[in-house]
Order: sequence, then structure tokens, then C-alpha cells
Amino acid sequence: MEEPHRQIEREMQTHLQTTSQLTSFSTHFTSQFDFHNAISYGDGFAFFLAPVGWPIPPNSGSSLLGLYNSNTQSLPIIHIEFQIGLNNDVYSPYQHMGININSSSFSNSTPWDATLHNGDFADVWISYDSKTKDLSVSWEYQRTGSPVENNFLSYKADLSDALPQRVMFGFTSTTGVYSLSPFISVWEFDTSLSI
Repeated sequence: MEEPHRQIEREMQTHLQTTSQLTSFSTHFTSQFDFHNAISYGDGFAFFLAPVGWPIPPNSGSSLLGLYNSNTQSLPIIHIEFQIGLNNDVYSPYQHMGININSSSFSNSTPWDATLHNGDFADVWISYDSKTKDLSVSWEYQRTGSPVENNFLSYKADLSDALPQRVMFGFTSTTGVYSLSPFISVWEFDTSLSI
């Protein structure tokens, strides 16, 4: 099994300790999956927020996406997962996009057949509204979108309860024993509190 890969770009505050003011944030990225014409393929990737300096746990490949392992199932981590691999386990029972709050199990998810969009670019928007406490994700394909597919997901979460005051954020991915090339070509991020 291949080891997870993580790219961390920045850190930010989730809330001000003195006033308990939460941050709002938004991020946009353009991604592409290439399955290399394989029948079986790797697991997926996630956008995550985690405590600053959080290491990749050992044995955290496959559907755990480099964030958890069998000994660390509940942690101060939030991630939006794009799960492609079918592992027949409790973490990834089907291809899906999911919002995970402090757990390797998703809090909310929607089925997602990534194979229909092999090689296409998807624009993804993730946002958190500190007033409504809504964490939402939406996505749109440039060539292969379908009006019958769900392309929106949301979940209510209080960042000050789910995360420490300072977090790092970025992307993590795992491929397992199969082939997968997730590619991020554009990434933008904005927050209401100073980074």
C-alpha cells in the first residue's frame, strides 16, 4: 500500500479566543482525476483542517486518507472527502463526497460516480459561514456534468467546538495499491480572520 501524501499550504485562526468570534472562510479549487484506464483505482483525496503540526499517522492509507488510523478514529479534524476507491469498509462503502467532522466516518455524504468524469476538470467551492455555522461544498464539471447528479452538500458545525484556535489546511490523498492521479490546478482561499 502506498503511503498518503499531504500538501499543506497555510495556517489560519478558526476563532478569536478573547471574543469567541468564529472565522468564515471560502476556498475554490479546480481538480482532475485520471484513472489511467484502470478497472480498479486508488482511494481519493480530501481538503482538510487539522491542528497545526498534525503528522500523518502510521497505517493511515486507503480510505483513511492520511488523516486517521484504526487507533485514531475521533480527532479534532474536519475534512471534505472525495472518495473514489471501493474498499468495502465502514469508512468508504461507496464512491462519495462527504463532510467529516472529528471522525473518519462522514457526517453527511452524497453518492458520487467519479468514473463518469474521468479526465474532466471539476470546479469545487467549499465555504463556512460563521453566522449560520454552515459548512458547504459544491462542484461543477467543465464537460461531463449531469443535471441528475447532486452537486451540493452541507453540514452545521461550530469550528470552535470541532477545531483548536489555530489550524493548518490543505490537501491529502492516498492511492492504495491502485492507480490514481488527483491533480489540483487552481487553488484560492480567503478567510475573515487574519491568517
